[in-house]
Amino acid sequence: MLRIDSLTAQKRLIEAGFGIALVPDSSIRRSSPPVRWLVLDVAGLDLSLQVAVLTRRDGYLGAATRTLLAELRAQTP
Repeated sequence: MLRIDSLTAQKRLIEAGFGIALVPDSSIRRSSPPVRWLVLDVAGLDLSLQVAVLTRRDGYLGAATRTLLAELRAQTP
């Protein structure tokens, strides 16, 4: 796992197919140009900020990423 402080850098890494990110919902709405991301709304998380999970659609996902996404999807209504 790698922590990237820049939202722009996170989004560019996702677009290039490198993993997933938890980002504020507001950064999705401000995306320019619009990118086709898979965005999951995860119910039941106790967060102080609303976040979204981003992955590159049809991009390679490692085992840890697939496991995390499966857990998050299990919590999605």
